[in-house]
Amino acid sequence: MSTAADIVRAKKVKPQFRETFDAALALIRAQETGLDESVKWGHLWLHRGSENLIALAQLSGSHLNLQFANGAHLMDLERVLEGTGKDMRHIKLKTPAQVRDLAPVISALVKQSVELGQTMVR
Repeated sequence: MSTAADIVRAKKVKPQFRETFDAALALIRAQETGLDESVKWGHLWLHRGSENLIALAQLSGSHLNLQFANGAHLMDLERVLEGTGKDMRHIKLKTPAQVRDLAPVISALVKQSVELGQTMVR
């Protein structure tokens, strides 16, 4: 049986970004166990209940996006988040090495996103 991550990885993530996808997903899973995973809008979304929190998305041919649905409300001390929308922010990921280098920052953002998601009412 294929998981949501398997489906997105096979159908939406370009081959040159699959290792980056795997590294980012492993980091998120290690940081926050118990998140549900589903395919929404062609992206892998990690959520708790109905609250979409984090997505891995191939929106460009040059990188993978690690998206935070509540990113505008996170403390981004390293200034790695990009975007100007009301809520969504993202990090452009290009290599597994970049994921490893940013691991402490990504882990902190994932933790904040999950904690904030538990307190936000939409």
